[in-house]
Amino acid sequence: MSKLKEKEIDYIVETYKELKSIRKTAKKTGFSYTTVNRYVIDISSLDPRSRYFKNTVLKIDLNSGEVIGKYFKPAHAAKELGINPAEICRCLKGELKQAGGFSWRWEKDIT
Repeated sequence: MSKLKEKEIDYIVETYKELKSIRKTAKKTGFSYTTVNRYVIDISSLDPRSRYFKNTVLKIDLNSGEVIGKYFKPAHAAKELGINPAEICRCLKGELKQAGGFSWRWEKDIT
């Protein structure tokens, strides 16, 4: 496998920004899914719809307001606590004040 030229990388990145899909970008550009993924994963991780998006969920004590837990996804927290993940999501959206006896916030909203 040879390295791609800067022009080819720019083409992949610009196409991804337009299509917002690694699979569609690979199809349009003619490069493999793996190759496209390698060059757009950093951009992809900023899109909330992407599986590579990293937005940590914080579990916050209701009394002290102190962060007492961190999870990569609401589903991970819900599984550990034995509650419905939808409740945590509703709390994150501001529809509920608490879920499972804790307050929940996106880390990006606090820092």
